[in-house]
Amino acid sequence: MEDRFPLILQLLSGETDYITIERIAEITGAGVRTIHRDIERLERSLALRGIRLERRRGYGVRLIDALPGDFSPGVADHPARAGVASRRPFLILLYLIASGRWIKISELAHSLMVSDSSVSSDLSVLEPHLAPGVGIGRQKGVGVRLECDEYRARMLFLSVFPRIFPRNLVVRETKRGDYGRVKQERTAAGRLLSSLGIYNPAGQIMRGIAAAEESCGFRFAPSFSSLVYGYMYVVRRRLPELGPVTGIPQSQIETPQLFLDAARIAATAAFGDMLGGPTPGGEIEVLGRLLSAAEAAEIPDIEVSVVTGSIGPGVDAVLERTLTAVEQREHLWLHDDRSLLNYLRMSIAAAVRRVSLGIPRWSEFSNADLVELEQLPNERDDYGLLLDEVLREFGGMLSGAPHLRALLANELGEAGFALSAKLSGLRRRRSADLRVKIMCYEGLGMSSYLAAITRELLPPGALVDTRWAGRLQAEEISTGYDLVISTFPVEIGDTPGIVVTGDTSPQQLRETIAEAVRGLGRRVISPKSSDTPGPASPPGPPKGSGAFDSAALSLPTIMNMVYGFFVAELPANADATVVAVEYLTRRGDCDPQQLQADFERRESYGSLVFEEYNIQILHCRSKGVPEPRAGVLRCGATLPTVLVLVAPPSTPAPQTQVLSELVVALSDHPGFAHHLIHSDRAEIQTALLSLFGRRALLP
Repeated sequence: MEDRFPLILQLLSGETDYITIERIAEITGAGVRTIHRDIERLERSLALRGIRLERRRGYGVRLIDALPGDFSPGVADHPARAGVASRRPFLILLYLIASGRWIKISELAHSLMVSDSSVSSDLSVLEPHLAPGVGIGRQKGVGVRLECDEYRARMLFLSVFPRIFPRNLVVRETKRGDYGRVKQERTAAGRLLSSLGIYNPAGQIMRGIAAAEESCGFRFAPSFSSLVYGYMYVVRRRLPELGPVTGIPQSQIETPQLFLDAARIAATAAFGDMLGGPTPGGEIEVLGRLLSAAEAAEIPDIEVSVVTGSIGPGVDAVLERTLTAVEQREHLWLHDDRSLLNYLRMSIAAAVRRVSLGIPRWSEFSNADLVELEQLPNERDDYGLLLDEVLREFGGMLSGAPHLRALLANELGEAGFALSAKLSGLRRRRSADLRVKIMCYEGLGMSSYLAAITRELLPPGALVDTRWAGRLQAEEISTGYDLVISTFPVEIGDTPGIVVTGDTSPQQLRETIAEAVRGLGRRVISPKSSDTPGPASPPGPPKGSGAFDSAALSLPTIMNMVYGFFVAELPANADATVVAVEYLTRRGDCDPQQLQADFERRESYGSLVFEEYNIQILHCRSKGVPEPRAGVLRCGATLPTVLVLVAPPSTPAPQTQVLSELVVALSDHPGFAHHLIHSDRAEIQTALLSLFGRRALLP
């Protein structure tokens, strides 16, 4: 057999078209049936190396991908192919887990297209990395098998499987075949798994996953659907040989009933036909734990606390402390995005549960990655803040996991991405690198023409303001814009500016504007101090608001909030939450007890204070109010002014965004903080109307 493979490979690589099985048999001197078997083995071996082989009835076989220059039948042992060779021991382990029986060395060698001695060597490489309680049994004349209890075998699979095969395993790409038929395009890993029979029970397993998602009320991320699929496949393979899972260790983290119910339904659909009766409780418990650790592909309509379960309060504490630090540093208010907060809650809870599952970590296969993750930057960036808070809250509960910090850093990736994406969008909107004013006599057409060219040359988020402002003062330009482009001479002080003419060619315009943009760099406008009187309304457009969508704000909510905005004095030594509740409930449509409890709960995580403006943010989500409301409590010259923000938990974003605009305005609008600290209620209402009015007028 080994002598034929080099010749078969030589024949295949020397042909650009199909070569028939009969022709291969004639050249090699073997029978047609023998060559068919050789081609099957060869296809599996090539799949391991990412090389596709196509068989077509009536035509023969051919190589789709070219063979590497150093390729040979024994190339798996060649140092140049060390990446493939290092994976082979774990492929053997998957065979052992999936079978649950004795397997002959020759059978493994046959499947992987290597020698028996290579398999024996791989088993020796594998054994030192096995977790305590897991071993490889050897029996002469019988073969080898995995020796451990059923629970460890399942966890072993969950550890190894996603590190070898693509995360989109159960999502197969399709392409249009001959005569318009759709056929599956499988990856090399997919073809290998097909040889294991992993796709045979696809219908039942996919029905089980769909039933679990329907029961939970949300879809799982595709990568975790793939993991659940693989786990159910292993259960189906092992149940007839070894029976249900036993020896399940106690977990410090309770599995929410939502996932246990989903596991019962999924198990019945996926492998209930093999049980002949009710699904054993152990199978439901393990599958429920796995489902509870899955990332969500969407936010459910149900209350998220049902998903987070008993660790929900801890997750809320992590989120509140992280957001408080980020909001204070960035001068943002993130609590208006209910979808983001709920997604973060679910992602953090799932990450903690994955670590708590106690899946063995391979020193060779994953610890190298973990060591790199241990070298996290010391600066407290957004991701580092989140990681620190999760460790602070759950570190004691997860203390048995090796490389805990690095492991959590890896598992918290989705939550970190979501938070970073939100902050990136807000930073772009609030702090555009450039703000450009275009002024021209010619009219709207010329203004739009210049704006279109300018936007091509500006970074994302930059503001291009084309509104006519014949009386715009130099001071307003210097505080509101970084560059002025005009078609006539205009007094702009020390602000950079260029004058263009209508007969200038587009190419010349681009070159002139691009040169001006390159010379600007980033101009930082420092806010006015709180003791400097500000103008009656925010001057000029807000910085970076060119990316603002005015339709996102609810006009009735704006007017209601402006009308109901309260201004009050906070007596010495008085509790700010008590006074805030008193003024919020003066309309008689609030629940003061609920409001007080929610303010105290939120404040237990720490106050948000913008020290440079001497303003403290007091906020919460509460069922005690029917709509978003806001106001100011003044505490004298020594203590911070308190900006009060409150909204119902289920308020949609177009309503709650009016509250975040108040926080953003503190740093975006020179003089706005001064209003909140010193002006009377009518002046603040005028400033608020100006703030939201300018939002709506922006191009």
